[in-house]
Amino acid sequence: MLVSGVFLPILFATKELKSIYGGLGLVLSGNFFISYLISITIIPGFRTKFQINVKNFDVPKIFAHNMNVLLYYVYRIKEDLIDKTLLIIEHSRKRPKVFLSVYILFILIGIYFYFISKNEFINKVEEKQLIGNVEFPSGTSFSRINTITEQIEKKYQDYIIFRKSIRK
Repeated sequence: MLVSGVFLPILFATKELKSIYGGLGLVLSGNFFISYLISITIIPGFRTKFQINVKNFDVPKIFAHNMNVLLYYVYRIKEDLIDKTLLIIEHSRKRPKVFLSVYILFILIGIYFYFISKNEFINKVEEKQLIGNVEFPSGTSFSRINTITEQIEKKYQDYIIFRKSIRK
C-alpha cells in the first residue's frame, strides 16, 4: 500500500514533481521500515507498562457512560494493534526470509516506479528546450507580445553563449 500510495501518483506528475516526490517516496519507504523495527521493540512493552487506571479521574456522571464506551473502544483498538503486531513479529521470527523478501520486493517495486517516473511519457520536453510563461496586461497586442518574446529568446541565447564562453 505504501508503494502504490507514494510511487504510483508520481507516474502522472510533472518532471519537477517527479524528482521531488520520487526521492521523498524512497525516504518514506526507508522510514517506514525503521519505524516498523522500532515498533517491534516498543509496542510489546506497552502491554505490561503504562497501564492507565481511568477510575482515578473525576468524571461527571453525564459523561461517565460515554467515557466508558470510548475507553472500551480505545482499549480494543490498542489490544488489536498489539496483537496484530505481535502476530506479525512472530511470523517474521519464524520465517525471516519471507519477511525480508516481501519488504525488499516492496522497496524494489518502489525503486522501479521511481526510475520509470523519470521518463516522461506525456509532454516530453527536449533537454535544450525552455518553456516559460509570461503574463501580459489585458489589451496587449499580439505584435508586442511577439516582440517581447523575441527579446526574451535573444537574451536567453546570449546567456547560453556567455556561459559556454566562460566554461572554455
